[in-house]
Amino acid sequence: MSITFRVTSEDGKSAVAPAIISIRQLVAFRHFARENGVLIDELAEGDDITRSFSLDASICRFPLAVLASLFGNQPEVIAVIDEAQFTQRQLRLYKSFETGELMLSVSPTMNRSIDIDLAIGNAFAVMRALDLKPNNIGDLPVAVLRDKLADPRIRARFMAHRVDHYLPRLDRLAAIVGHEQEPRLVWA
Repeated sequence: MSITFRVTSEDGKSAVAPAIISIRQLVAFRHFARENGVLIDELAEGDDITRSFSLDASICRFPLAVLASLFGNQPEVIAVIDEAQFTQRQLRLYKSFETGELMLSVSPTMNRSIDIDLAIGNAFAVMRALDLKPNNIGDLPVAVLRDKLADPRIRARFMAHRVDHYLPRLDRLAAIVGHEQEPRLVWA
């Protein structure tokens, strides 16, 4: 078992409804995302169809026109991409359980966030180093994380717990700022 840490927005809700996309659009986006280093996955190099229809990708650094063209310039898709870029969040592609359709929506995950997937023992050691009670599920405002990581005593705890090699990734998450929202480090 493991615990994954990532940064999400405070409420994770979007004012824009998800858009329906086609399998061809999903494949085009996956190729674009792989080529531009915003999608890391374990699919074989020549695999055009994903085994999982669920993924999040950071897209804020790309022009809206480039991304929209991957999805046929559909107005509903443009609205989703625009909202994701404006709120500095990732795009989420998934398969609807209710309808079976492929969907594109604004992810609750903040742009530039990475997943830090740790074995439970290491995750609990990180939490103890941060002076948090170890728990399988939790959250912490990024501003608080930033303050904790700035404290030399906390950084010394990471060394004492032998999890200091996770500090660069946690520093990266602590540097994330949100547009009119308070980013939160969440784990589950």
